[in-house]
Amino acid sequence: MTAVFSDTGSLLVLTFMLLLALIAGHWIHALSYERRSANLPLATKDHSLGLRVAEKRAEVTALEEKRSKLDQEISDRDRLIAETASQKELLDRLRLEYDQLREAKEEIEKTRLEAAEMAAEYAKVSQALEAAREEMAAIERAKTAHELEKLDYQRRIEEYTDKLGELKDEGGQIEAGLVELRSERDWLLGLRNEVTALEAKKAILADELADLEKRLQALDEMQTQHAELTASIRMLSQQISEKEDDRQRLAARADAISTQVAEAERQLSRLADDKQRHDQLRQEVDRMEEELQKGLSHKSRLEAQIAVLEQEASKLTDSVGGTSSSAETSEEIARDLLVVPESLKTPPTTGMAYRTEDEALYNVASYLDKRGLKFSDRILRAFHTSLKINDHAQMTVLAGVSGTGKSQLPRRYAEAMGIHFLQIAVEPRWDSPQDLLGFYNYIEKKYRATDFARALVHMDPYNTSGLSDRAFEDQMLLILLDEMNLARVEYYFSEFLSRLEARPQIKEVGEALKRRDAQLPIDIRATNALKTTLSVFPGHNVLFAGTMNDDESTQSLSDKVLDRSNVMQFSAPVKFEQLKPQDRVDQADKALPFKQWRSWIKPSNSMGDSDRARTEHALQNLADIMKSCGRPFGFRLHEAVMAYVANYPRKNNLVEEISAAISDQIEFRILPKLRGVEVEPHDSDLRRLAELVRQDLGDQAFGDEIEATIDRGTNTGLFSWRGIQRL
Repeated sequence: MTAVFSDTGSLLVLTFMLLLALIAGHWIHALSYERRSANLPLATKDHSLGLRVAEKRAEVTALEEKRSKLDQEISDRDRLIAETASQKELLDRLRLEYDQLREAKEEIEKTRLEAAEMAAEYAKVSQALEAAREEMAAIERAKTAHELEKLDYQRRIEEYTDKLGELKDEGGQIEAGLVELRSERDWLLGLRNEVTALEAKKAILADELADLEKRLQALDEMQTQHAELTASIRMLSQQISEKEDDRQRLAARADAISTQVAEAERQLSRLADDKQRHDQLRQEVDRMEEELQKGLSHKSRLEAQIAVLEQEASKLTDSVGGTSSSAETSEEIARDLLVVPESLKTPPTTGMAYRTEDEALYNVASYLDKRGLKFSDRILRAFHTSLKINDHAQMTVLAGVSGTGKSQLPRRYAEAMGIHFLQIAVEPRWDSPQDLLGFYNYIEKKYRATDFARALVHMDPYNTSGLSDRAFEDQMLLILLDEMNLARVEYYFSEFLSRLEARPQIKEVGEALKRRDAQLPIDIRATNALKTTLSVFPGHNVLFAGTMNDDESTQSLSDKVLDRSNVMQFSAPVKFEQLKPQDRVDQADKALPFKQWRSWIKPSNSMGDSDRARTEHALQNLADIMKSCGRPFGFRLHEAVMAYVANYPRKNNLVEEISAAISDQIEFRILPKLRGVEVEPHDSDLRRLAELVRQDLGDQAFGDEIEATIDRGTNTGLFSWRGIQRL
């Protein structure tokens, strides 16, 4: 017994030693592997890293090729824009040249009048010059007479002087005759007085002669001026002749431009006639298609009636034979869809409300005020425009704290507009499209339709299900998903959004093949043997809105929903005002026609060049900022913003209203995508956004609120937009 225990102990000791040896060997092997790994070259150690780098480089190359293609497409678009701008510039240049020609013609007429005035002045100067010449001739004649008289006086003085000399010579000889000498002396004294008088007269004549010389000099100066004036008149006559030649050339050019304008007007008239003929043909085609659709609808109803009669006959046969049917027919199951929901009974369908867009918005504002609801004109126009562009943005989401009127605005808007309104309360358990459209209950053997599905069937303008009488095809319906983010929107509404986005454009929606991808299937299968699926088309006459509360019980929206939505953030009120509603407020008693609604919608290319350039410039800056923040956007958002700006109601066609529309889109489309962005690494980019809003768009309050949101984000670390109170 002792030997057995001894052998057993030896065996245990041997086993323990073997385990220690194995552990030591494993440890030594691990150390040697690490030593060998450390001694391996870097290329061998980083082999997997090299493979990953190669994969990333391949991805970068693919992205570069994609970017090159996008750059080429952008270049082609810019070239087309440049060609359009050059054609418009040529037209503006021709118009400017025509205006310049008209101004030149007016200048020529003015020059003619000035030339006539100068000719009259020239005649007056010529008369004055002729009078001056006659006066100068008279002066010359007077001067000649005075010179002759002066010569006669000098001759007489010389004679008298000679005679005086003779008398002096004879004085010595006639000493004896004193009486005669005295008388001679008296005569000589008288002669001397006469000579003195002549000298005085000579001085007077000299003064007159100096005065005449001055007048002659003045006449010479006048003659020089006359010569200069004559040269100026000749120069003006030459200029008038040149102007007349220019006028003739400009007149010829104006005639040529008038001919071109007339030809353009004729071409425009021909195009208008062609468009009118095209519209007439289109109306005829639409009428024929409408008649065809009515015929098909009538055929479908007849086929449904035949099927019902056949089923009733089959039931009667079974009852006579002692058998019974355990499953309802598809027509009986779908009968629940034919029930007209209460939402389509208000407003009454009798009569149509045709009016302008401005009148409709005024009626809505007045209706809200009478109801005691305070919404700014900016919010009302933003909500209205968001619904108008449902081709580009399929949802209008009203977010914010509870109790700010998010549900009231869509309801009262629809009541004032004459639009049918259906409110659907979203439940947290919703997880599939069947929660909206209904489903077949296999236990009850019945299809449970929802008001949502019934409304879509009756609003379908093309009777895709074959169950509708198309009584509501030219009316409007606004569907509100109340508290839509209580459940994940992607679960129950994501497929629906994709179908809405797949709808063809309004000019192509009449083709059944193009509507196929947008049709929603409604499952009404009754048994395994009878498998029937109906489809309904959500037309452009159905608008979608949703409300969501910002609290811990709600889900956030995904990028897919944000890209297809305008998110209007309702902030908490700054101050509380007590508004008293009126005792009785009548809502619209006529339905708004869908055709009238479509007449308010404008294509994106309807914007003017300056408005388009302003919007494109803002979008380019936004694209740079969003790319730097790691939240880039694509063509879908770009086209949606362009459509919003083009359709924004403008009271006086002011530039400020275009800026307001762009500011709205930054708030509704850009800021929701920035939610959750880290503030510290993107602080400069976010402040660039605030500066863009303030400087380029002139929205000081909005820019300040973005700045305040950035400052608050420095505490939490994340950017979280909570809206702005528009007063």
